[in-house]
Amino acid sequence: MFFGNVLAAAYKTYGRFKNEEPYFSAIIFLITCQLFWIFLVDSLLKKFFYVDLIILIPKLYFVILLIVWMLLALKYYTKDKVNKIILKYNEKSIFEKRIWGIIALAIFLVPIIIILLK
Repeated sequence: MFFGNVLAAAYKTYGRFKNEEPYFSAIIFLITCQLFWIFLVDSLLKKFFYVDLIILIPKLYFVILLIVWMLLALKYYTKDKVNKIILKYNEKSIFEKRIWGIIALAIFLVPIIIILLK
């Protein structure tokens, strides 16, 4: 549900700036967050265990994998599913949304801090 909250928050944020439905922009933002998190985990593995998984993948395969990941995300997050996620997100109280925001920031910031300090 973590990435569902990211999707709903991105959808609502992009919806403020555009008059159209921000379906595609929210999914691209979600994919960007997922890839960033994968790079953070890879950086942690590299720091602590000296294992670099991303360097094992050739660049061409990485691009192909990225395109496949995007197509799978677009297929998985249909408009009906996105609407259900947004309705569930809207049912949460302001306090729950703030707690989720703090946890989301921690999930992204703590690995960065660990990488920088080691």
